[in-house]
Amino acid sequence: MLHMSRLHPRQCGPVYDEQCQTKYPRQCFSERQCTMVYVTECKEDQSGHHKQQYHQHGKYHQKCSQVPKQTCLDIVKCHRTPKTHCHSVTKQNCKKVPQPVKKKEMRHRHVTGY
Repeated sequence: MLHMSRLHPRQCGPVYDEQCQTKYPRQCFSERQCTMVYVTECKEDQSGHHKQQYHQHGKYHQKCSQVPKQTCLDIVKCHRTPKTHCHSVTKQNCKKVPQPVKKKEMRHRHVTGY
């Protein structure tokens, strides 16, 4: 008859796995953004009679106009893109394994006649 013993020897074997690490490097780039702005520019009227007429009364005559001007800004934009690097790893995995052991059965004799 076979019985399982209480002894559990360890059995080990290689286990193949991967270890990975993810980094988030920062990547930046510059982008130029421009907008059109209208600026009011005024100049003194160069015609002689207007200048004399208004100068006498303590006023100046100006000619104003809307002049388009482009304004630009360099804007730095950054973002992070995940980069994952993996490498193989070998580990030892051990477990207890029950071993079958043969046990002898003992028979008792009946002794009679004493």
